[in-house]
Amino acid sequence: MLKIGTSKTGNVVSCPRCHKPVVVPPQSVPQAEQLYQMLKKKRAEEAAAHPVPNNIVPEPSLPESAWEELGGNVNDADLNQWIDELWKTNPANPQESSSGLFSTSISNPVSNEEVALFALQKQHKLTVTLLYVSATVAFFVGIVFGILLYAMFASSTRSYQHLADSRMGTNEITGTLFYRNENGDRWPDVEAAIICLPMDRPMVQLLFPQGLRPGDDVNNDTVQLIQEMGGMYARGDVNGSFTLQYREGVRYFVILISAHQKRSGEMKPSVLQELRRYFRNYDQFGGNCLLTDEYEWSGGKYSFRHTFEFGE
Repeated sequence: MLKIGTSKTGNVVSCPRCHKPVVVPPQSVPQAEQLYQMLKKKRAEEAAAHPVPNNIVPEPSLPESAWEELGGNVNDADLNQWIDELWKTNPANPQESSSGLFSTSISNPVSNEEVALFALQKQHKLTVTLLYVSATVAFFVGIVFGILLYAMFASSTRSYQHLADSRMGTNEITGTLFYRNENGDRWPDVEAAIICLPMDRPMVQLLFPQGLRPGDDVNNDTVQLIQEMGGMYARGDVNGSFTLQYREGVRYFVILISAHQKRSGEMKPSVLQELRRYFRNYDQFGGNCLLTDEYEWSGGKYSFRHTFEFGE
């Protein structure tokens, strides 16, 4: 005996016994409901009279009076066989039974149209499930994509802000370089070079002296690399003067290279040690005077002068 909610009336469902599609009939006969209530009451009485462990489910015996009231003396085996026959009833040959569970015979298998309807219902549920899963996946993919876009936008914004801040925070340096000849006369050091490298930033790659020394053709790629890392490069004009833009709060390693004054010997080991941090082949700066120092300018415009002495 099976019970099912009235909301399923007329629908195609799967039989819990044979797992085939069946149509739920509109209403059960009164005898079936009466028998169900009798069995339910009998089970409750037996359970109260003979309690059993929770893990054992008792199999109630059916009262003979119930079968007599329903039209005959039927035992359990006959009832089970009758139920099997009822589920297998052919729609072309309906059966009638005074003790049947339903007021009409059950058609099994159902018609082709009902099977198609049942398949359509299952397909509809599958389609809805796929749409739900797709929407969920799209939602999470959208979140990840949005996070990546936000990270890229934030990174570009920080880069732009850093560039803007660096431009707003720059100040002007004006300087003039001279050299003194053997007679003691001072002359503008035309084409003298000044290189300023920030000490708080690591080098992306070591630099080559070629193209930065006085008298060399300017290596624009190397100069651009110095500028990208926040450094500065210039050469003296016909008056030995130059102008640079520095940033507040940055400590620079400054290199001054004379275009005319020669040094009398090798560079000092301390100078070579400092150049090794920034340059490849740092010993190829030539024989001109070369000075290194550290500066941290502040206060807007700043100017200085230096005269290369013989032997520096």
